[in-house]
Amino acid sequence: MDNVKVYIGNRQVLKGVTLKVYYNTIFVIMGPSGSGKTTLLRVINRLIDVVEGARVEGHVKSARFLT
Repeated sequence: MDNVKVYIGNRQVLKGVTLKVYYNTIFVIMGPSGSGKTTLLRVINRLIDVVEGARVEGHVKSARFLT
């Protein structure tokens, strides 16, 4: 993820998230209630696309690795 911003309606709910997760690692997303964890997961899984009024700015890239 590079500089990802999420808006729902006129409200900005994620502000400039940059994240790199390396292949074959365990990654944890933790934080207080209301900090945007679920929204971040929705962006990664493309479930944010079904949220009415949601808009995503920035880049989300995925890579496939052959094992």
